[in-house]
Amino acid sequence: MSEKLSPKQRLRAALPVIGEHIAVLFLFALLSIAATWPLARSFSSALPDAFDSLLDVWNQWHLREALAGREPLLSTTLLFAPVGMSLASASTGPVLGLLGLPFALWGPIATYNGAILLGSSLTGWLMYITARCLGLPRPPSFFAGLVLLFAPLRMAAIEAGHLHIVFLGLIPLLALLTSRALDPERDWKWSPAAGATLLAAAFVSGDLMVYGGLLAAALCAHALWIHRADAERGPQLRRILRLSLFMALFVVPYVGLIGRQVAASGIDIVRATESRIHQPDALQFILPGSFGRSWLNSSMAPVLQPSLVTAIGRSPTESSVFMAWTALALLSFAVVRRAPGSGRWLAVLALALVFSLGPVLQVNGISSFTVHQVPIALPFAFLNSLPGLDVLRTPGRAMIVGYTALAILAGMGLKLAQARWRRVGSVLPIVCAALLVVECWNTPMTPWKPPVVPAFYAEIAKDPDRYAVFDLPIRPEREIGYASSYITYAARYQWFQLVHRKAIATGHVSRYPNIHPVFSEFVAESTNSTGYESDIRVNGAPASRYANARLELARNGYRYVVVHKPDGLSGYDRGGWADLGVQTFVRTVFGNETPVRDDEQVTVYAVGSPPEVYAPSLVMQETFFSGWVNGNSAQRQAIVPTSFYLASPTKGLARLEILVVGAYDRKLGGGANPRTLMVKTAAGPPIVMPLQFGTRVAVEFPVAAGAQTITLTSSLVDPDTGVEQIDRANLLLGAIDLTLTPSP
Repeated sequence: MSEKLSPKQRLRAALPVIGEHIAVLFLFALLSIAATWPLARSFSSALPDAFDSLLDVWNQWHLREALAGREPLLSTTLLFAPVGMSLASASTGPVLGLLGLPFALWGPIATYNGAILLGSSLTGWLMYITARCLGLPRPPSFFAGLVLLFAPLRMAAIEAGHLHIVFLGLIPLLALLTSRALDPERDWKWSPAAGATLLAAAFVSGDLMVYGGLLAAALCAHALWIHRADAERGPQLRRILRLSLFMALFVVPYVGLIGRQVAASGIDIVRATESRIHQPDALQFILPGSFGRSWLNSSMAPVLQPSLVTAIGRSPTESSVFMAWTALALLSFAVVRRAPGSGRWLAVLALALVFSLGPVLQVNGISSFTVHQVPIALPFAFLNSLPGLDVLRTPGRAMIVGYTALAILAGMGLKLAQARWRRVGSVLPIVCAALLVVECWNTPMTPWKPPVVPAFYAEIAKDPDRYAVFDLPIRPEREIGYASSYITYAARYQWFQLVHRKAIATGHVSRYPNIHPVFSEFVAESTNSTGYESDIRVNGAPASRYANARLELARNGYRYVVVHKPDGLSGYDRGGWADLGVQTFVRTVFGNETPVRDDEQVTVYAVGSPPEVYAPSLVMQETFFSGWVNGNSAQRQAIVPTSFYLASPTKGLARLEILVVGAYDRKLGGGANPRTLMVKTAAGPPIVMPLQFGTRVAVEFPVAAGAQTITLTSSLVDPDTGVEQIDRANLLLGAIDLTLTPSP
């Protein structure tokens, strides 16, 4: 019996392996720097993307605040003050904040860029480790790491500022550990290791957890299939049950915690129907992607897929699912030559492809087939219809798993090709790597520098008092879209918050309430810059959105209103829509008051003491999809139930007259004829009135002094069942009049 090795002997024996992995990690780090150039050159001064990058810069900063005990981990009091906001449904998990911690000394931008470079390096390295442990030699394993490192979905995520899709290294690690847990020759300890890795993936992002679970399910199904008729079937089933148990023990408590946090927040996180917008076209898997600046994209895409330009223009970032031809060729060789173990990874890739196609099949922009124009439903449509999984809206991200399987299969193919053509075996990995890089290499990105932080914020950072600041403009331009949304635009105010550390009124977060929880009457996705609603009148005068702005700001702990001067960014131009809206706000709220500060960047007003009573007001609580007035008509669309902010200076009686000019059936499409109109108030049960288009409907109800919410909805008789349904017919509103009469 041989003697045990001393610690020094074990270290000496391990040195070659340690050296190998240090060298591999170093090579992947160099490739990560080169592939994201000039990110490293502007490491602490510029970001890859304007808005989503700032979102994750703030998320990383918030994690550091939570670790220091200044903020809770799964919520924040610094956004949407004073009520705060849940961060439980954030797309970016704490692992990505930890990846950036080693670079925090160089500032928040370096923290973000460091997480990109470190996450990319670890992704390639962990893929290399997985391939080596699966029996591949060094060159094929390194090539497998390249496939995952240069995966178009991952490269597109870097450019789009989606940090949670950059670090994918836990997926190949999960694939390795799950395979070991299902191996009859391995012991039970691999099962808890796989469960812990799935939990770690959840700490990166929910996408990694869900699709990592699908990866494990595919491997389990394949293991059960190959032993379906032999004596190993029973033991294999027990191994699958053991693995499932450990995964559930690790993941279910965390998912339950997140679910309770989200439920308590009241935020609607269901996004299932948006998957039609984000799904890729089937041709995008084999043709160069539309997003990014790869050589193939710029040189060959217009020739190869001209008809896809419109079809994929809706969500090019999320549909970057191209599989490099070099990797596909090696995969084909591995399958044809029946590489040992290739079957399980082919099953994983097939499952990922099927789910990443989205809810319905789309080929070359066509999603309805035959003379009957019938869509073909796919498994993803059933997957994200399940409770809890209806949050999934980006089916292309299933290729997180697909690229891992593709990398392993390509490595297997390269191993067999080296054995088949021994004379060129030593140069074959170099040739294949060069071809892969040519296919996926991006031209240099254009770094984006965040706006300069106003000096005023550095000054109030020294103030120990706790209060909030309100930033203007709310939105940068009239057009309602992603970049012009007040949620997205708030990213710049979060960037300023890293300096002043005071609470703010908005925030760019992954999931948020449709209606602002504090200032719904004037913080909204509104196209109105005048502050007055021409179609809504209160006591005979146009309703003012800003009538109670100062009172609401003061009562909710806001000390300053900071007006940022037009900088030309994101459409915020001097004399433009947002600039005029800001001037209207200041004129309405502050009149001729002198600002407390006025410099080249900002004009600052003190909120001061609030007025004693509310001014009469009625404002529809507009959302991204409902409430705004069409620029070509005076009609206002209302996706029911739709709510209104109502303010009354005294207790009294309200008379509300509503003119409905049309309706739309949200289930069947086309016009609708709702039977009744219902108004819900805090005073009692809903008031139900018969509805007729073109005829004013009048309701009366008591109101309290102060601000309150009323809700408008309708009922419609289903033409097929004859059953009356509430909240089905969306309304087109022509005019609304409110008359307030004080109590005697």
